[in-house]
Amino acid sequence: MTKIDLFDDTRAILSKVLKMEKGEIALQSKLLDDLGIDSVDFWDVIASIDKKYKIRVTEQEAMKLETVADLVEALERKLNARPKK
Repeated sequence: MTKIDLFDDTRAILSKVLKMEKGEIALQSKLLDDLGIDSVDFWDVIASIDKKYKIRVTEQEAMKLETVADLVEALERKLNARPKK
């Protein structure tokens, strides 16, 4: 899966949770300042990503995420760290 695919999936999840148009969500968007995400929505996004990709983003990892790009990069690291089949 490419970084663009991961961004598209992440943007779709954010769009659904935050009830925003996908076009309003850019890679450089700050989760809090630009998208206005609150803690409930933030954890809903994390849970949705965990479920979709069958990974586990820890609370420690999640607390470091400030932008959509941070979220995509964390997801990419998690997926690349999985054992190859």
